[in-house]
Amino acid sequence: MKRQSALIRILWLAAIVLIIAGGFRVPSVAAAPKGTLTIAQGIDADTLDPQVTSSSAVWSITLNIYDTLITRDRDGKLQPGLAVSWRSLNDTTWEVKLRPNVKFHNGEPFDAEAVKFSIMRVLDPNFKSVFGTVLSTIARVDAVDSLTVRVVTKAPDPILPSRLSMQHAQILPPKYSNEAGSRGLARKPVGAGPYKFVSWQKDEAVTLEAVPDHWRKPKIGKVIFKPIPEGASRVAAIKTGAVDIAAAIPPVDFASVQQGDKTFGIHTTSNRAYLLNLDTLTFKPFQDRRVRQAINYAIDKQAIIQNTLNGFGRPIATSVVPEAFGYNPNIKPYPFDLQKAKQLLAEAGYPNGFEVGYDTTSGRYPQDKEIAEVVSGQLAKAGIQVKLQALEWGAFYDGVKAKKRAPIHNIGMSTELFDADNTFSLHFKAGTIWSRWNNPEFDKLVNTARMTLDEKARLQALWKAGQLQHDEAPMVFLHQISYLYGVNKRVKNWQPTSTEPILVWDASVD
Repeated sequence: MKRQSALIRILWLAAIVLIIAGGFRVPSVAAAPKGTLTIAQGIDADTLDPQVTSSSAVWSITLNIYDTLITRDRDGKLQPGLAVSWRSLNDTTWEVKLRPNVKFHNGEPFDAEAVKFSIMRVLDPNFKSVFGTVLSTIARVDAVDSLTVRVVTKAPDPILPSRLSMQHAQILPPKYSNEAGSRGLARKPVGAGPYKFVSWQKDEAVTLEAVPDHWRKPKIGKVIFKPIPEGASRVAAIKTGAVDIAAAIPPVDFASVQQGDKTFGIHTTSNRAYLLNLDTLTFKPFQDRRVRQAINYAIDKQAIIQNTLNGFGRPIATSVVPEAFGYNPNIKPYPFDLQKAKQLLAEAGYPNGFEVGYDTTSGRYPQDKEIAEVVSGQLAKAGIQVKLQALEWGAFYDGVKAKKRAPIHNIGMSTELFDADNTFSLHFKAGTIWSRWNNPEFDKLVNTARMTLDEKARLQALWKAGQLQHDEAPMVFLHQISYLYGVNKRVKNWQPTSTEPILVWDASVD
């Protein structure tokens, strides 16, 4: 009996060990965030209010502080963010379930009222958000209960979840936002993201600190964003270890960073089209389609890609990149044809060309200033004399909003929606912030595509709009941007996004 009792005790102990090992594990405690990550970008923030800017340098900062309802993974697929699920209830109503037990950094609860406040803030005509057009399909937002919202659209909107993933749809705390006002939000953001704001020294650094118990589980304790406008200085900073990630590495320096003892390089094709905006509303020569087409023929895009961008980029035929729904592969880029350009200029009444102003950013997009210098030289060969002005991003963007930029000015047009509606509705429809073109037929096609759930009908309308855009040439279609990053080898598990903002909660540092 004693032997039997001893055997039973041994078997019971063995069973308990197996149960603990198999089904009742002690919960593991996530390691506390540690280390510092320093990131160099080409420009400083112009504001830290994510709903009033189109700067990806700002969104790199604010998307770590705030969060969106829906996010995208590295392959561009929609994933849960502050929303855990979403579904269409009918043609015009989407129900969104929110993540529980989330608080803003000041202790305010994240709930349906915060979502309603943030979306309606963008749509408020008095707020004058540059992104009201993108969310203008929304009629209202209803808070059903604390963790459920229903978004009601004016007409069927097949891509509403994509709209809720966009960078300007970051969720703000209502109480703090009302108390702080636009100026307060611009200087001291309070979000519900994995990092909280610590400080901003203008033209020096923005410092963030990890929220240790955040559901995204950030691994790095402190993140510093530093503006370094000059490409050569960013290269030097990554090579010497002064920074850990350097964005917008000049193409000519990429190989040396890629082969560095302490660094490696990452190259990604972005969802951003690089174009030159042409003011067809106030500059008389650009009101003639032949002149606009002539400029497209006069610019050797392939030479710019090979010589100025070191081969990083691909020519585009419209503002829609191949990764977006609505891209039409049958539309081909304007070929370089200087004689054709001169012929069209002569037919339009400008056999000797004309003079025109050209404003470019400096450091905002890869080689933007250098590309402008090359383009100016190429246009001169067609008889078009360019007065070039390079501006830092803040001044440039203020001029865009005031519609006071030169008749030619550059634009890096993002396709965050992965849908042609993104660039068509925000940049080309009459009356929008970037638009310098008024074409009712184009606007009608875009509106048709926005308000139908029939995918084939949408695609047909977007293809027609793209063909019209190409033929009318209200912009110069240059290339799809490639982004080049330098990374210190002590940085682990970081990958860039195709939409450009630098997200760091998955990364760690040795």
